[in-house]
Amino acid sequence: MFLHRGERVDNGEIFPHEDIPSIDTLERRWAGDERPGSTSVLDDMFYLSGEIPRTTSYEKGIPIHTKRDDLEADWQPDPLLMDERYVAVNLRGKGNMIFTACSHTGRTNILRGARDTFSPTPLYGVMGGFHLAGKLF
Repeated sequence: MFLHRGERVDNGEIFPHEDIPSIDTLERRWAGDERPGSTSVLDDMFYLSGEIPRTTSYEKGIPIHTKRDDLEADWQPDPLLMDERYVAVNLRGKGNMIFTACSHTGRTNILRGARDTFSPTPLYGVMGGFHLAGKLF
């Protein structure tokens, strides 16, 4: 999540995104950590997912997305954004509410992953960014 990211535009150049603040900056504000696995936070009130399994053939991420480790490295394709996560909270008597980030992983992949993680507790709802739309996707 702390890599440099960008998008390849029509002329082939890379349009860089603004970097996510450093781990130190985020820890000062509390925003989780960079461990790949899932974890519970705030006295087990919220669940922060680990890597979201890609189980669909039709949710392919962002074809123009790129990344690089440092400012001197070459840009590399990164369509799947494997570091995307979701947050879940159990609503007593209803089920789990899933909060997504941008949903570049795909809503179906996210909800299948949550369903498999929390079964037999049902999914109650989902909120978040649903960016996989339009002819690019």
